[in-house]
Amino acid sequence: MRFVTPTASEPNPSSVAGPPAEAQLLDEIARSIVSSELPPGSHLTAAALASRFGASRTPVREARRGLSELGLVEVHGNRGAFVVDPMSIDADGLRDLVQTRRLVEPFALMQAARRATEADLRRIHDALRDGDSAMEVGDVGRLNLAHHELLTSMVAASHNDAVVRAVRPLHYRTCLVVARTAAITLPHGWRTHRQVAERLADRAGEDAAQLHDAHLGEVLSSLEPPAEDGSPVAPK
Repeated sequence: MRFVTPTASEPNPSSVAGPPAEAQLLDEIARSIVSSELPPGSHLTAAALASRFGASRTPVREARRGLSELGLVEVHGNRGAFVVDPMSIDADGLRDLVQTRRLVEPFALMQAARRATEADLRRIHDALRDGDSAMEVGDVGRLNLAHHELLTSMVAASHNDAVVRAVRPLHYRTCLVVARTAAITLPHGWRTHRQVAERLADRAGEDAAQLHDAHLGEVLSSLEPPAEDGSPVAPK
């Protein structure tokens, strides 16, 4: 399977639809970062973003602040705002991210199994379908966008606003990191995500939560430092 990397020069189609609302603007820029249309290290000047997304500079500046709070953008004094390079996130930070998701998301999935509407389940199904399509053509950017949509859709199906707000930056941060390894890591994890979605559709919340917890446990084990003799740490 050959994976292709999206270019940063493609204009966003939404820019022709008129100035987006502030929240929509933040979401559109975030999606461009997750898909690597705006790759790590990109300098996000207000003028460039305003032109790309068809917005004025004031909401663009507000959106950049929001992106910084989501962990997608770093502001370096007078140098400006830049897309975070996931390679700059240390192992401890990655482990903290996964451990926090592991504490919150299984609970959200148990709620989702009880509370999900048919519209919620369709949204989850659509994200899986989009990911399948992206894998078929080797489109890493689309695959990671589908991954983000799947994670957020599953948690949103819990209809627990506190959890949704709590995991939003965690999901963006996760997808920022996964974008660098999507061709290797996502196809395997995708099978587990599909199984979780099937359990949700069956209203089997405990099964969905256990599958997801085991998946995050595997991810956490892969982030463990090597043993003192240099050998990998055995999966836990």
